[in-house]
Amino acid sequence: MTAAPIALHGLAKRFGSGPAAVDDLSIDLPAGAFLVLLGPSGCGKTTTLRMIAGLEDPTGGRIRFGDRVIADGATGALVPAERRGIGMVFQSYALWPHMTVRGNVEWPLTVAKWGAGDRRVRADEVLGMLGVDHLADRYPGELSGGQQQRVAIARTIAPRPGVLLFDEPLSNLDARLRVDTRAELVAVHRASGATSVYVTHDQTEALAMATHIAVLKDGRLEQFGTPDDLLERPATAFVAEFLGSPAAVLVEGRVLGGCLEREGVRLAAVPQLADGARASAMYRPDRPTLSPTGRGITVQVLECTPAAGRWVTTVRLGDRRFAVVGDARRPVGTDAVLQLPERPDALFDDHGERMGESA
Repeated sequence: MTAAPIALHGLAKRFGSGPAAVDDLSIDLPAGAFLVLLGPSGCGKTTTLRMIAGLEDPTGGRIRFGDRVIADGATGALVPAERRGIGMVFQSYALWPHMTVRGNVEWPLTVAKWGAGDRRVRADEVLGMLGVDHLADRYPGELSGGQQQRVAIARTIAPRPGVLLFDEPLSNLDARLRVDTRAELVAVHRASGATSVYVTHDQTEALAMATHIAVLKDGRLEQFGTPDDLLERPATAFVAEFLGSPAAVLVEGRVLGGCLEREGVRLAAVPQLADGARASAMYRPDRPTLSPTGRGITVQVLECTPAAGRWVTTVRLGDRRFAVVGDARRPVGTDAVLQLPERPDALFDDHGERMGESA
């Protein structure tokens, strides 16, 4: 099946009378893209994926695959899940325990009425792609977790769906296996040619895999774009603090005489804000410095870890925690002086929305 663009327009989902699980979500995803739905628990990412899959019905808005409307919350029009041309990989592997690996992979092809010879050829192809072709005659109970997940992915891509959906498929794997498997998933996505949508709360995973990222918070879209878009120009303070390894440094201050200040340190000129207003200055994590003494803002050192020949120091400032990348190790549990560049990389108002260019 040919990959199709996916469009979500005003998508909404409510469960009972509580707040919307998904609220007015609009995304236009190009054909063949790899979208990661990213955000903390309860942000609506899995509910969105389930609506795309046909496992939940939207209460508002519309979902399109190309020119084909597959769900319309206003009219109630729905294309059944089995007719959407999708493949879905779940957090649990959901393999048939009484079938061999080959039997599991061939099963959706049997349902689709592929011939026996074509089924075998395709099963060999996808098992080889995932590096588990030598396990074809084993049963799921004889496999490790990582091997089972590879078989589940092979089974999903075997019928050549135009849309691939992944619901936190790596969360049950250990850290090293997650790294290895996500690289394989990207290769599988490219080889399949499908349009993929992937759910995770792990921003490192998102940045490693995605062509596009949608950051969600409380059921609403904070920002949608390429990883570079979101890292270079975050639209909200939430995106700035959530994305990146380490994420951006945000320092909150108050306006006095047209300047944003914190502890007597000038952060930026903000002539558009009234005295007493709050705003936050954003800095890339390698731009501020930490010193034992001097003029600046006092912070508490919480953690200091080596990374690629430098030190990532996590500090606390008020109720915020952030990390600064530098060349020196700072003793944990001590105070340090945060010294900031003359100009921040961005400014956010009290509502977390990005302001005009800093001065």
